[in-house]
Amino acid sequence: MREIELVGLDGGNLLGYLAALGTLRVLTLAGPEADVRMSWVDKGWWRPVVHHSRIGTGEELVAALEQMATP
Repeated sequence: MREIELVGLDGGNLLGYLAALGTLRVLTLAGPEADVRMSWVDKGWWRPVVHHSRIGTGEELVAALEQMATP
């Protein structure tokens, strides 16, 4: 399982928390056969970490999210 830390999101902020959950949901819908999970690390604020069985880099994660956003 590969880990991707979402460095731009602060889970202590409601908007950042909801953005992290939305990211998790979209990744789950994008690849239903993939194992997708999320954890949180304390860096002085709560930072989300995506655990994905197929996506290993931030660039791949953005591409997967972009693919789901385009009709």
